[in-house]
Amino acid sequence: MLDFGCGPGYLAAAGAQYFDSVYAIDWNTHTINSLLPHFFDNAKIRVFDELIKVRKKVNVVYAWHFLEHLINIKESVDKLKDYLLPDGLIFFQVPMFRLDSSRIIDEHFTFLCEKSVKVLCLLTDMNLVGTWRDVVNDFLSCIIRGRNN
Repeated sequence: MLDFGCGPGYLAAAGAQYFDSVYAIDWNTHTINSLLPHFFDNAKIRVFDELIKVRKKVNVVYAWHFLEHLINIKESVDKLKDYLLPDGLIFFQVPMFRLDSSRIIDEHFTFLCEKSVKVLCLLTDMNLVGTWRDVVNDFLSCIIRGRNN
């Protein structure tokens, strides 16, 4: 499992209970490194500040509330594909645009909707498995996989 944009590492910690190896990637590794000793199965978790430092392929990549912080989502998805095993999946969730501007902050560069995720899949040669909207919170959850799978 690869947690791309892991933040404090809670998803990586949960994944360590189900996967043999977990790779937690974040620009700021201070928080996850300080919490790591308190996580169950923490020996399975490897923390890196760059994706390129991961040397193995994984079954699943999670990017939970991280892609919207990237300037070029297409480039990132193209890179993430290289880390997937043949049946691998990428799960991600992003905030949807709100007119009340509560989502418009300096750290959010991109907003996605169902149609833009379909275009992202075409541009990155991925298949869309599904999208789901959390209508109350205006979050979009997606699962994609490579076309070879």
